[in-house]
Amino acid sequence: GKAPGKDGIPPEVIKCGINVLLEHLHDLLCQCWDEGAVPQDMRDANIVTLYKNKGDRSNCNNYRGISLLSVVGKVFTRVILNRLQKLADRLYPESQCGFRAGRSTTDMVFSLRQLQEKCREQHKPLFLAFIDLTKAFDPVNRDGLFKILVKVGC
Repeated sequence: GKAPGKDGIPPEVIKCGINVLLEHLHDLLCQCWDEGAVPQDMRDANIVTLYKNKGDRSNCNNYRGISLLSVVGKVFTRVILNRLQKLADRLYPESQCGFRAGRSTTDMVFSLRQLQEKCREQHKPLFLAFIDLTKAFDPVNRDGLFKILVKVGC
């Protein structure tokens, strides 16, 4: 995304001044990481809803929200995302394909077809359960989640 956050600073300003800003930006992000505290202006976001281009426009489920963070906030969230992805890659089983680079639902469909063929060859029953996890993480205890992340080294 190229849209600026509440501070109104476009990414081009950071790009043009990267030689001067890089060390200061690095120090700020390290301080945030070490202290476990992020300045409010890096956390504040403008929330914008976008129509998904399908379904009834009067139905809220046909929209998705995006958060417009400050450029520095975006950089910090990217650092966190990269660290979380590295951790997740170590923890996820090989069979986990969702939200992983280079993996897709196609991989799981292929695996399922292979399993189906094996069961058919061996005359074994195959039972499947498909679960819709829409809004599954709304009730997650965020404080508990952060404690677990710290415990596993993230």
